[in-house]
Amino acid sequence: MATSKDLDAGLEQLRNDAKEQNKLFVSSKIALYKALVDTYLWWRDASQKDGYLEKRFADANIKFKTKLNRPNFNPIVRLVMGMQQHLQNVQISNWGSAINAIDDEYQRNGHIYRNRDTSAELVDWIDDNGGIRGICGKKKEEIEEYGYDYKDAGKKKKKTNKNTEQKQKQQLEVLELKKVAIAQNETAETFMLAK
Repeated sequence: MATSKDLDAGLEQLRNDAKEQNKLFVSSKIALYKALVDTYLWWRDASQKDGYLEKRFADANIKFKTKLNRPNFNPIVRLVMGMQQHLQNVQISNWGSAINAIDDEYQRNGHIYRNRDTSAELVDWIDDNGGIRGICGKKKEEIEEYGYDYKDAGKKKKKTNKNTEQKQKQQLEVLELKKVAIAQNETAETFMLAK
């Protein structure tokens, strides 16, 4: 059986390991954000040179489909990160979506980034907004709010569930009735105290 001294030493070692692991985790997240931002900024330059990206994709044997009126960043991720579509499809898609969100932010707020360190500012924006999941989630919320969805273009929208709407109305009515009952009860108690 372990002594208290041994257990305390083990606990201290675990705490030190956890601190070190957390430092590495945070620094690797920031390094990933920087790689994605720098990839996006490189793409902005590379896409200005006619035929450059197409040649690089052909040289790397990267085939892809275009996405309506949006850039498809998945082939860019594959080209820059050296990833294979059939082996790392989910990762490529996630990072491509993150670069799409970065593109949206830069397009909307480019004036903020022009006279600053664009890379560092966009990395901070990703970190401030909950990382890759956060910016991709924000993008999803904006799609729902503004109605822009290139993935589901041409598909019929789902009908809203009338039962859910009815439940919400009933809950509001019950809440109003409770408020009235509480107000009447307070009024009755006030009259009782006055007598």
